[in-house]
Amino acid sequence: MRPRISTKNIKFYLAQNYGYSNIDNFFKNADVIKNHKHIVIAGIIQSFTGYKLEKGKLVCYNPYTSKNEVLNISNFNHIQSKEDLLKELSMLHTTRMQMLKQSRKRILELSKQKTQDRDQDLKATIKKTESKRLQELQRDSKSKEEELDY
Repeated sequence: MRPRISTKNIKFYLAQNYGYSNIDNFFKNADVIKNHKHIVIAGIIQSFTGYKLEKGKLVCYNPYTSKNEVLNISNFNHIQSKEDLLKELSMLHTTRMQMLKQSRKRILELSKQKTQDRDQDLKATIKKTESKRLQELQRDSKSKEEELDY
């Protein structure tokens, strides 16, 4: 289960993994090394939302389709403050939840359609066997009637 998105949890994550005392301290000191800022923000996003950067794209695993879903975000240069970070985390979380909900609906619709098709196929085979059995019974009854007439 992913941690809840809050300033307290982000602060705890930064303190545990990178030694920053608070989020504002991170943004003040991260401007010195650009690559470090990018790595830390990518780690925060991966930890809190499940998205990770692969081959220049933001990717998230979809358990319903067993595939990776791709967003057109290639870097995190637009995140310059705590508020930007929280907005980005919130947006990514809602995007992922919508994607999962749509996948779940699609799978449910497909499974309903499969069961309906299967039921129709079963009805067709039952009707065929019923009609064959009825024909056999009619033949048997006719043959018995003919035997009784003689």
